[in-house]
Amino acid sequence: MRRTLLIIFFVLFFQVILVGQSLFDKKGMVGIQLSEVNNRIIVVGVFKNSPAERAGFTSGDEISSVNGNLVAGLTLQEVIGLFNGDPGTKVDVKIKRNNQEMALNVVRVSPDNLVDDSPDFRNMLDNTPKSREQMLETTEAIEVKWTKFLEENYGFKSVLINESFAQKLGSLFTEGLLITMIDKSFPSATAIKKWDLITKINDIDVRIFFQTSNLISSSSAVSLPTIKVNILSVTGEATAEIKPKIKK
Repeated sequence: MRRTLLIIFFVLFFQVILVGQSLFDKKGMVGIQLSEVNNRIIVVGVFKNSPAERAGFTSGDEISSVNGNLVAGLTLQEVIGLFNGDPGTKVDVKIKRNNQEMALNVVRVSPDNLVDDSPDFRNMLDNTPKSREQMLETTEAIEVKWTKFLEENYGFKSVLINESFAQKLGSLFTEGLLITMIDKSFPSATAIKKWDLITKINDIDVRIFFQTSNLISSSSAVSLPTIKVNILSVTGEATAEIKPKIKK
């Protein structure tokens, strides 16, 4: 079961633990966001001008180990604990990227330093949901925005199914984007079929793609790119390229 959690390492939103001293003064941060997807710990966000960005982390990286501790079998919270430490100390991290393992070294900074250096982090603090319910609403809003975007620009309606729902549908299905309708006036009509299950977009798991891609914000009405999708259907696994409809 996929569990998503927006990670701001060890920030509990300015809770005071001593008179005049916030939790921000006690923990180091590296400036990444993590998600647990199918028992893997994935980087889903890297704050601009953060230690993680300078160290070379990028969205889609899979965390393999932290300071020599393998993360396989650990919960998301346990992995977060491995990143815990004082500002100025180093974290040795091994990641997998494009099926290759890499070693990255990142130095923790204080939350105050990250606030000063990273506009992304400041903006996130201003807009971070303060409750689990609000966080779930935010996640659902992202998914709704993406399915609407794909329908309007690539011509297919879809619904995002999670692992538990996929199991109810039968052995054919896994977590992904289930196509429920295709507009025959779009190029997608020749590339995909109704009831195909898209498991990846541009080689990234669908949910991670939704959380990390800037396609919506960076696209214009006339310059949408072709997207590559991995498909699971009754005939097996395949890949396809889906072109947007040219707008006049």
